[in-house]
Amino acid sequence: MVEWFLRVEGCFMSEARFLVTCFKAVGLTIAATLLSACATLSRAPDEQVGERVRARYAALIAADYQEAHKFYTPAFRKSWTYRELILMRPPVVKYVKASLASVKCSSEDACDVGVEVTYRTAGGIRGVPEGFESSRYNEEKWIRVDGEWWFYQPD
Repeated sequence: MVEWFLRVEGCFMSEARFLVTCFKAVGLTIAATLLSACATLSRAPDEQVGERVRARYAALIAADYQEAHKFYTPAFRKSWTYRELILMRPPVVKYVKASLASVKCSSEDACDVGVEVTYRTAGGIRGVPEGFESSRYNEEKWIRVDGEWWFYQPD
């Protein structure tokens, strides 16, 4: 099998040179992976949380509730599957826009987040005209579990 790798499109290369090339490729891959991991770890928690909050609200604005469900803590998702959550708490508003107002981290593993959210009502809400647009300030808690930030929602 090694012989096949040594002859690629008519190019012949010695087995030693082939191994050196492979080791270089593996080494570069490992270095790039470690570098990206270090870059993530070196970023401040508030930056990491802000990025996750924006991604979650982007999913909500796109009405991709299954994607938004992925931002809940692993324990919450274990208790409430996407299907169960959508059946018990169906969306009653359409998210229009969201603006991250603040991120305050009380520790390396917990942050309080403020988000200014604009939403539009859907039909079927008694006493509220369809399409009524309103804004609200949401206060959220985000926690780090196994190195990743998650939206904390008590069960």
